[in-house]
Amino acid sequence: MSVPTKVLLTGLSGKLPAKIDFFVCCASYERRSTCAALNVPPDRVSVPLVCFNDDFEDSVRENRAAITDHFGPKSRTVALRQSDPMLGLDRLQEALSGLIGGDPKTVVIDTTTFTHEGLLILLRLLASCLRASDAVHIVYTPASDYALGSEAAEKWLSRGLKEIRSVLGFPGRMVPARNLHLIVLVGFEVERARMLIDACEPDIVSLGSGRDATDAGKTHLPRNTESLRALSVLYPDFLKFEFSSVDPSETEEVLSRQVDLYPGRNTIIAPMNTKLSTIGTALLAMKRRDIQLCYAPAITYNTPAYSSPCDFCYTTQLEIPRFDVSKTD
Repeated sequence: MSVPTKVLLTGLSGKLPAKIDFFVCCASYERRSTCAALNVPPDRVSVPLVCFNDDFEDSVRENRAAITDHFGPKSRTVALRQSDPMLGLDRLQEALSGLIGGDPKTVVIDTTTFTHEGLLILLRLLASCLRASDAVHIVYTPASDYALGSEAAEKWLSRGLKEIRSVLGFPGRMVPARNLHLIVLVGFEVERARMLIDACEPDIVSLGSGRDATDAGKTHLPRNTESLRALSVLYPDFLKFEFSSVDPSETEEVLSRQVDLYPGRNTIIAPMNTKLSTIGTALLAMKRRDIQLCYAPAITYNTPAYSSPCDFCYTTQLEIPRFDVSKTD
């Protein structure tokens, strides 16, 4: 896998394959959910799959319409449900059934506004149906700012914690007698991270800080640092490590080393940073099947003012491990 390349959104089409069999994106309440899709030429895409979470039906309707109108009548919508990941898995699996067999396929995924869980499930499904001859390209549009209109000290993205659940396809191998090593890729949502750690009651806590910001001016770095500082006060014995927010392969390598610090433990990883680092988490967990990935949906999201988009995106070709979805270790 190559290091992701930063490209202006207006130049995205020049970085994509000339023929795209499946373009997969997720319409959300964030305006940046439309940025990459609207810069993909419709005539180069055979099947546009426009996912959305119907838990947020009212707030995603406008952006979903913008994307489906762009691609025209060949657009297919896939209604996911944050509150019911199994339903989302079934619908994604059906929508992706056309990838199986036939000529080699080219898939482009706009990862920008999938939930972390939704993206992980999508990657896991692709690992079960893609062949070595198929190609997967990734697009990610960063946010230039979050919690729009709020002062720095008042910014918030989500509040509360509904539950903590293992991500479908990434159950890990949990041995009751073992101690728990919880690894959190820290983002902006300190409250949700704190509640997740408290609920898991780990014996060992590793908190990862994104070393490189995904915005041009690196304005997110101070806030990432502050998030880690706020958690370090609550968990003074934590282990700190740094990972790449933009390079999935590097994130995978760093996480592998962090896991190896404590062999013989149950390991759970909670990706709460960028979607690019979430991809790195998925790559590791698909190779090391003893690792469990978890997701902690919030009770409330700042849907009216969640983010504003950058004018650029990242692109890269992704090497996904292939294996049988029915295989168990």
